[in-house]
Amino acid sequence: MPNANDTSSVFYLLLTPEKGALVAGHATPLRVLARVQAPDLPPGTVPRAPLHLALVLDRSGSMSGAPLEEAKRCARHIVDSLAPGDRAAIFAFDDEIERFAPLSPAADKLALAAALAGIGSGGTTNLHGGWRAGADELAGQLAGEDVHRVILLSDGCANAGETDLETIAGQCKTLVQGGVSTSTYGLGHSFNEGLMLAMAKAGRGNAYYGQTAADLAEPFAAEFALLTSLCARGLVLKVNAPTNVGVKLRNDYEPVEGEPLTWKLPDLAFAAEAWAVLELDIPATDATDGEPVALPITVSVRAATQDSTPLFLMTALSPLPVVGRAAWQSMPADELVARRVLELDAGEALEAVRMAIEADNWGQAQKLVDDAAARFAQHEWAAAIIATMRRLIGVRDKRLAMKEAAFSSRSMNSRLSLRDEPTFGAAEAPSVPAFLRRKPEQGKGKRES
Repeated sequence: MPNANDTSSVFYLLLTPEKGALVAGHATPLRVLARVQAPDLPPGTVPRAPLHLALVLDRSGSMSGAPLEEAKRCARHIVDSLAPGDRAAIFAFDDEIERFAPLSPAADKLALAAALAGIGSGGTTNLHGGWRAGADELAGQLAGEDVHRVILLSDGCANAGETDLETIAGQCKTLVQGGVSTSTYGLGHSFNEGLMLAMAKAGRGNAYYGQTAADLAEPFAAEFALLTSLCARGLVLKVNAPTNVGVKLRNDYEPVEGEPLTWKLPDLAFAAEAWAVLELDIPATDATDGEPVALPITVSVRAATQDSTPLFLMTALSPLPVVGRAAWQSMPADELVARRVLELDAGEALEAVRMAIEADNWGQAQKLVDDAAARFAQHEWAAAIIATMRRLIGVRDKRLAMKEAAFSSRSMNSRLSLRDEPTFGAAEAPSVPAFLRRKPEQGKGKRES
């Protein structure tokens, strides 16, 4: 079993049931935590897949001043951090789209920096047009298994060009199937979080937001740290189970078309794990009390490592003993499984809170968040997020409260985590990579302790 001191170069696929037994004579609801664990980053310099990035910045009138300057500063930081084998393109959009730099070698940093400096503010927001121009620039120059990603930043709603969420998300999905992924950054109160989250999900990227321009630095740093730490991409989890076993995935991961019981997991970074909670409905067995029962259930994961080598992992659910109903009900749950289930429950609770706020039903939102505060009091991270929601509900900040609820729900539902993750608080030390930190307030940059 791997642990925090395990620095081997292998990947692990672990299955942990919430309870280590089945109920005698009855069907058993069994939650199972599946974890794909990556090795530590090897010592020394490790070659990584080159990055091909399209930086797409909103320059509409509302971005004028500090927001645009901070966005340009963050983009400049990414450009300055690129390695010689990387490439970057720079686009800006208002009602029109302008390419300030074609996809260029990162070695030409001065030209890229000059292109960023030349971006000024303009008019309305053709978000789709800006994103599509960046995506097409990458798609036209795909290079093997390199990382191709659009980094899109906007502070407003799409109000020019294509504006339909499903159409834009559908195009993100089509582009990612061709090798171009999308990460989105929302800024302030006015951007459409539903669209930005949908684009990131369909585009197999990440979604971030900042309440102010100063909050943008951390999410930009998190994205770059993740892209330069990836050790496996294209993770696909598949469950193989008899037809009489019910299988449900609790996380909001995208199913793979044409493959039953198969889902796409997040790309995996060194020293991290991607995880999913499976809910199985195990039929009644004739085994006697105490007798172990072999379950014909396996889970597999396929992916590609950083050098494009195919990765395939498979493991079977261990045999479980049969016990009486009373013994099963009193059996303690595995602590880690229980915590991950609580995260998913908290994510669903936050979505219910968001819907109440959207309907201007503040009384219902207050009741839901009060119930959540009691329900998740023992889960430190969930409790911190609920405390943020209670504060935003208290001041009736509708737009910000809806954004916090939506982004927090996504974070709890589809995040990477540290292997052998410590309790919330200790894990947020400076040594923890930005993309693995659990934030109590998603729209705020990292605060000094």
